Amino acid sequence: MLAHCTTALVLLGLPLGIQGFVPSLANNAAGANNGAATTPTPGTTAAATGCRRWQHEHRIASGSSSCRAPPAHAHRAAPRPASPASLPEYFMALFGGNKGSSATRASKAEELEADLLSAIKGVQGRGRDVTQEQRELVDKAVEALESDGGAPNAASSPLVDGSWRLIFTTTPGTASPVQRSFVGVDGFAIYQDIDLFSEVPPTVTNVVDFGPRVGQLRVTALASTPSRPMEGFVPRKGDGRFFGLNILGVSQTTPPEDPSRRIDFQFDEAGFDFEALPFNIPYPVPFRLFGDEVKGWIDVTYLSERLRIARGNKGTLFVLQRPPSPPPP
Repeated sequence: MLAHCTTALVLLGLPLGIQGFVPSLANNAAGANNGAATTPTPGTTAAATGCRRWQHEHRIASGSSSCRAPPAHAHRAAPRPASPASLPEYFMALFGGNKGSSATRASKAEELEADLLSAIKGVQGRGRDVTQEQRELVDKAVEALESDGGAPNAASSPLVDGSWRLIFTTTPGTASPVQRSFVGVDGFAIYQDIDLFSEVPPTVTNVVDFGPRVGQLRVTALASTPSRPMEGFVPRKGDGRFFGLNILGVSQTTPPEDPSRRIDFQFDEAGFDFEALPFNIPYPVPFRLFGDEVKGWIDVTYLSERLRIARGNKGTLFVLQRPPSPPPP
């Protein structure tokens, strides 16, 4: 078991990766203003004719010779016709098109999530024994969801907080050899607990759950996000090679395409919480002596209330699902 726990830390300690539519008619309004300065419109001609007719009828009925402007209800000028290009936007705004668009987009995202879960279903070892056909289906669904993106500013969204269970991952050549062999073990569950919004410093904790009779290994990292940057934090710079050898995995050092989706982290502590012992056992790893090797990042490429897709600094893809809430007592 200790050997498995050791490999778990190598896997997770330097691993687990650790608009709505608003229509605008401004152009039409500008066009109406510009046109009014030079050429009379049908609407203004009708308004002038209506004014004279009302004045004549009013004098006959009341005997008054005064000429006053007609009340608002007496005449309403016809609106300036919208240009053909703006008609779809006009009717979408008139009939609440933005709400329908949001609902349609949410429904489409749910369908894509269902496609991804269906593709993952039956895959053993969180992707270890995936077939070529299954992998193509997974990649297609992941690509579609990443194009959607889900919640904006994912690294700062409250949706990212909470416990997430790893259900699928890839093990590319840039991952460590231990990670490539260990991540496919189905005998325990792997979680990632994210806490970015409490009063304590933001953290990302990788959890290996060995079962209720054994206990857990918890590896905690301090996190840095655009909304809550870690003071004095310097993102990882090295690629992790030792004398050109891939021992702990090769890290990417490119800047993020979208900074609002990146969570940088720096591993801080780890420990075993065994059910048979009344105390925790610290993991004997001096994280602070390893420099860049205890730093990493994850880019949250898709986020919803149910699913999270992330890509780590070693090129690994992670698909995580929020566990169902426990029933009330």
